Amino acid sequence: MKTTLHVLCLGLYLLTVPLTVRALDADGTRATLKGVTTVMVAIENLAKEYPPGLTQDQLRTDVELKLRQSGITVAAESSEALYVQVSSFKVTNTSGTYVYYIPVEFQQLVTLKRRPAVFAFVSTWDTHYFGIDDSAAGIRNMVADLINRFLNAYLSVNPRESFKATH
Repeated sequence: MKTTLHVLCLGLYLLTVPLTVRALDADGTRATLKGVTTVMVAIENLAKEYPPGLTQDQLRTDVELKLRQSGITVAAESSEALYVQVSSFKVTNTSGTYVYYIPVEFQQLVTLKRRPAVFAFVSTWDTHYFGIDDSAAGIRNMVADLINRFLNAYLSVNPRESFKATH
């Protein structure tokens, strides 16, 4: 019952506003990406309801490939992480329509200036998307689009020429 209520509320919300992409992507947030060469990819466990064919491993492979193609080293552990989550709910009384939410965040280990011994992972750049789709391919395409938004921000402060010159 709770899931149905959540889907209904989210569906009603999505019907009242256009499907949106929101981003914390400005000069200040892009500046936090400068000099980053290695990242860890964190793919959140998929929600209980997601389109057939969509897997956590598939999303990880998609994201890591895009990062490597852009010259970013992907590591199992790093003080910087690209966090991707896909939350979805199947719309009841449909043959397979899903309402979904995808946040993509770049998180970095930071310290407090006033207390250098205190540190935490903090999101320094992010983008999000709400959507409706009936296929795993549609959701994968949106994840790819959000990763491209990250890469555009990353490459704006880390041009490929300067990346190649330092390695």
